[in-house]
Amino acid sequence: MSVVTLSSNLLLNISDILARGIKIEYGVLLGYKDGENFNIVTSFELNIDHLYTRFNQLQLVYPQCLILGIYHIIDNELTSSTIAKLQQLNELCQTYELPISQSQIYIIYTKNNNNETPFQVYSANSNDHPKIKIASSETENIVASTIDKHKNYNSAKIEQKINTGNHLQEINQLIKTSNSNSNSQLTSAQLQAIDKAKFLNLQTIQLSLLTEQRALLDKINHQFVKQWRLS
Repeated sequence: MSVVTLSSNLLLNISDILARGIKIEYGVLLGYKDGENFNIVTSFELNIDHLYTRFNQLQLVYPQCLILGIYHIIDNELTSSTIAKLQQLNELCQTYELPISQSQIYIIYTKNNNNETPFQVYSANSNDHPKIKIASSETENIVASTIDKHKNYNSAKIEQKINTGNHLQEINQLIKTSNSNSNSQLTSAQLQAIDKAKFLNLQTIQLSLLTEQRALLDKINHQFVKQWRLS
């Protein structure tokens, strides 16, 4: 059985569509094949008028990628419109001479889904029902595991701005105090400061993720400039 690996780019793209309430149902899956397995690197909205332009823009950043299929965001039940849209994509790729995999997949994202995952993957060429794997970087794994261990964490809990330098000094002092005293001997203000320190630690991890994503964007911009100069 084949495996379909979903990148964080795809998850972010779909999350952005849902969060902003954008009326986009279909998107193009961009990636590469590894034997019988599919690796989805990124995606973009399926717009007939801009398909050729969008693909060529992304191919400058991901030159090894080709079109692997489509995703479809639905409310409840799967309809035949998914297959029809995939057939339309094949016709457009043939017209514009865009590279598309001979074996294709379509991913269904169901908004109102009580299952463990809202994603379902289907093969367009067989009855195969590929397995889903989520690809994530080491930083993303750290963030996910840390937040999972602190499920009551909410950055909105800290309403006041914290001076980082002063706060770090407070943390060092609290470490010395906590080593010599139990929690029951700490004052209310000290316990509150320790609580804030935990939140600051989580926010630092979130910042590291954003920094990694910013570095990726800078790399992409550099590649665009490089390609533009060569052309």
